Amino acid sequence: MDFNDLDNVEYEIVDDSKVEALLSALNITGFSNEVKKFLQLELETFDITPERYSELALLIYNNQLDRINAGLNYNMTDITKKINREIL
Repeated sequence: MDFNDLDNVEYEIVDDSKVEALLSALNITGFSNEVKKFLQLELETFDITPERYSELALLIYNNQLDRINAGLNYNMTDITKKINREIL
């Protein structure tokens, strides 16, 4: 395969709405500001493959702050999630 063949290769990218949701979730992670900025810049290209999206989603969702313990605004959904995590 040469470089001319690469022009005809299509690859799948993740829908923009999924990337936007991941960007929102990034704001409430425990990452340093530098790491957040790095990940934000990568996500804002909106050219994320499904494989990379899965990696980033796992990383971001596994590092979410506990809104209640962090003293952030929280709602009933956050309370329910916390109860389910700690009791069940």
